Amino acid sequence: MHNYALIHNGIKVGEQSSTNIISNPSLIFIEDMMPVDGSTYDAESKVFTAPVIAPEKIREISPDAMRDRFFFDERVLIDNSLSPKVVTFRNDLMFRRKPVSLDSPRFALAMQLLLSEQLIEVGRDITLLQDGTPDEAL
Repeated sequence: MHNYALIHNGIKVGEQSSTNIISNPSLIFIEDMMPVDGSTYDAESKVFTAPVIAPEKIREISPDAMRDRFFFDERVLIDNSLSPKVVTFRNDLMFRRKPVSLDSPRFALAMQLLLSEQLIEVGRDITLLQDGTPDEAL
């Protein structure tokens, strides 16, 4: 059996097998492992390059992960705040069971509240709402 990669505009878009040898400039004979679809083919070097797949952005994290994003000193300030809004934020986060959406307008407002109360420094709001990591995801 002869295996071929189907090439369109320098990109592998499919595969074809045949018991006969095929002569077609769009079909590249493959002796070993078939490259993945989307691979770029360089006709001069006869080399396939696998596509670079960007990691999926994580925009929902666990409530524990969100709490862990705060520095210890920030958590102390939040825990000791007398502001009813800060106390509500702290309680909502502490007892939350659903994932935290880092795109939630409510969390953006909460970050503004923490900034206005000087419980976090300028710029920390951006850091606290940055993309999650795989270990932060649920």
